[in-house]
Amino acid sequence: MSKRKLFLKDIVVNTVAFGVYMLAHHIIMLPYLAKILPVEVNSQLLLYLMLASIFTASFGNEFGVLYQVRMGRNPSETAFSDVYRLLHCSNLLLIVIFVPMLLILHFSVVESLALTLVTLLWNIRMFYHSVLRHRKQFKSIFVSNLGYLLGIAAAIVLLAKGVDIYWLPLLFGEFISTFITIFKDKDFLKKIKARSSEYKDIRREGLDLVGAAVLGNIPGYGDKILVLPLLGSFNMSSYYAGNSLSKGLMLLVNPVNGVLLSWLSTDAGDDKRRLTRRMLRANLIIVIALALISYPLIYLATYLLYRQFLEIVLSIIIPLAISAAFATGTTVLKVIFLRYYKISAIKYINLLKIIFFTGLAPLGAYWGGLLGFTVAIAVSNGIIWLIYFFSMLKSD
Repeated sequence: MSKRKLFLKDIVVNTVAFGVYMLAHHIIMLPYLAKILPVEVNSQLLLYLMLASIFTASFGNEFGVLYQVRMGRNPSETAFSDVYRLLHCSNLLLIVIFVPMLLILHFSVVESLALTLVTLLWNIRMFYHSVLRHRKQFKSIFVSNLGYLLGIAAAIVLLAKGVDIYWLPLLFGEFISTFITIFKDKDFLKKIKARSSEYKDIRREGLDLVGAAVLGNIPGYGDKILVLPLLGSFNMSSYYAGNSLSKGLMLLVNPVNGVLLSWLSTDAGDDKRRLTRRMLRANLIIVIALALISYPLIYLATYLLYRQFLEIVLSIIIPLAISAAFATGTTVLKVIFLRYYKISAIKYINLLKIIFFTGLAPLGAYWGGLLGFTVAIAVSNGIIWLIYFFSMLKSD
């Protein structure tokens, strides 16, 4: 089979695998919980999910990306063990942070312990899935995500029968999915090796990557967190509902990004200049097209999944569409940037993103309520896309 056909096959399998996860988490579980939970409890759950997403995307996922990047630049048999040590440290940090943080946010002791366990499993799964992508074991990710779907479905059946534990779907889904993943690669069950001579370099690069990811994910997920203290529980749930299209776009973009990075990390012969030029042209077209088609797609997604918030979503639908287009375009550009440019530079770009986000969002909320807040987020996403685009264009 030709290289192009293999690439397309991997994209299809990875897209289906990610689609199973999206179906379980964003189409089945969250809309169901939004319907049965009081608005205040639902907004509290969403707050936890955003905080957990920031941590797992910044640590578990990025350490997996680090493994892929290191194997692309300097393949080594000890790379997995070295990066796994970093994951272990992040798991300890997770426990130290999340238990007291959730208690401070008025979760009960049982809820705090259970949700910390969920986040721990989530962090591990994100790392393992990145390693599986590098090794092109996309079918294993598909099976793991089927386990997640099975866990969600089983827990929802229990909720429908009267079990009053709203976090049960998350716990069942993560436990089954992570358990399946651990047995999908022999390295996951081996005892890790001693630190290699490259460990310090890997740790330094890992900290750079995590630092950049934290700075990027805070505004990436933080808009859904900040809307709660600024505009209240109902507006938070409405804003999250309106962003359901972004999750749909990620169904297309994340699998492509995962396969793209996997192939780039295992092919040292790629022409940087030619590939960057093609990606920039394609990205510009993608952003414009998404900005145009997102309006009807946001309406449809909200109508089908979160109809109770439709009226509010319609009032902010235009900036939501523009914001989704820029955010999606940026995620694609970042993959090329990771492969061919300095990882540490992403940290400074994301620092600018936080400055724009924290400066514009409160002002937008103050002057224009939820609409002003959404416009501010769209402007912030647009500026970051422009920075990535012109930085790569200039370097090319």
